[in-house]
Amino acid sequence: GQSVTCTQTVTVEDNQNPVAICPTDMPIVSIDENGVGTLAENALAGNSTDNCGVASETSPEITYDCDDTRTHIVTLTVKDASGNSHSTDCTIEVIDSIDPVAVCPESTIVTLDEFGMGTLPLNALIGNSTDNCEVAEEISAPASYDCDDIGTETVTLIASDNSGNLNTIACDITIVDEIPPVITCPSDLVVSTDAGTCSASGVTLGTATVTDNCETIIATNDGTTTYGLGVTIVTWTGTYNVDQTVTCEQTVTVEDNENPVAICPEVTPVVSLGMNGEGTLEADALGGNSNDNCSLISQTSPATTFNCSQLGTQTIMLTVVDGSENSNSTLCNITVEDNYDPVITCPDNVTVNTDAGSCDATSVSLGSAAASDNCATAITPTNNANEPFSLGANTVTWTADDGNGNSVTCKQTVTVNDNEDPTIACPTDVVVNTDAGSCDATGVSLGSATASDNCATAI
Repeated sequence: GQSVTCTQTVTVEDNQNPVAICPTDMPIVSIDENGVGTLAENALAGNSTDNCGVASETSPEITYDCDDTRTHIVTLTVKDASGNSHSTDCTIEVIDSIDPVAVCPESTIVTLDEFGMGTLPLNALIGNSTDNCEVAEEISAPASYDCDDIGTETVTLIASDNSGNLNTIACDITIVDEIPPVITCPSDLVVSTDAGTCSASGVTLGTATVTDNCETIIATNDGTTTYGLGVTIVTWTGTYNVDQTVTCEQTVTVEDNENPVAICPEVTPVVSLGMNGEGTLEADALGGNSNDNCSLISQTSPATTFNCSQLGTQTIMLTVVDGSENSNSTLCNITVEDNYDPVITCPDNVTVNTDAGSCDATSVSLGSAAASDNCATAITPTNNANEPFSLGANTVTWTADDGNGNSVTCKQTVTVNDNEDPTIACPTDVVVNTDAGSCDATGVSLGSATASDNCATAI
């Protein structure tokens, strides 16, 4: 029952290499937004095996950039606790999975041409897109536009990178028509004033034409129904693009081709000759009644001097001119009159005696009155003397008449004196006796004396 022991050492060695096994799924390294990607250290570990146990799996840390987007071989090394090791090449893939950023231009404008057409060229929108690596291609389709597209349209921009990543964006395209319409005014007009007025009505302006690459535009104007004398500017306006306008100007010139009406004074002017036998019609004395459809600027008649040979009706030309230099003339009657009285000087007063045996005087020499006149070359004065002249003062009126209705008088006095004595005849001598007892005689009847005189009817 007794035992004895001894110790024997049995050394077991592991000489079997581990098996390095790559990851079941191929490791992927993604390039980031900065254009780099990193395979982490020992990123390939986890699948290796060993008969005793894996002590370590190692793979290096590797940084890739955009130029490395493909598969790469990375060595995975595995070791066990006995120092056995094994390595294998693992395939990893570096990829860029970040889409590029498609970026539109700040502004894209397509301007329509004179035919109302505009084109966006192929790839007109490229140049602004970005990528974490590199934009391989930008594509925008060409597009055609017409006047119906004025405003904003959209076109798709596609950006792609070398890894096949794509990004799209709808870019705004502004379609504009910058060609203004062309407006053509109707011809300028020259018209005459309406009869009797200083304006023109019913003026036909015509029609302005407006041509445009896009719109049909009807022109309007600011004309009136009546146009005054002179130049009026009519503005024609075409409106396009809602609130934009194009204009042109047409002139309407109204001319006054109507002559003024020369009208003589209502009352015939009278020119009275003066003491020198002349009289003057002042310049422009006939104006004042003429008229014009617009305005008169002058009514003229010449200053004219008349003399005694022109007494009666004479004619003078009245000329009127209006503001448009239209003129008209007419002959106006004027009356030349001699209203200047002649001058008369009576003969001296006369004193005479009655004729013998008469109370009147006859065959009285009155003498002659003297007369002169501005027109008449000689005037013989006449008188109203009518013999016989009565006793006392007799008035003789002398008259000078120039034959033109002008006369003047003066007075001459003829004084008739009675210087003849009356006559008397005594009654017959009487012889009587004294009264009785008296030495005288009374109650004597003498009879009557008779007397006569050339003037007195009874004495």
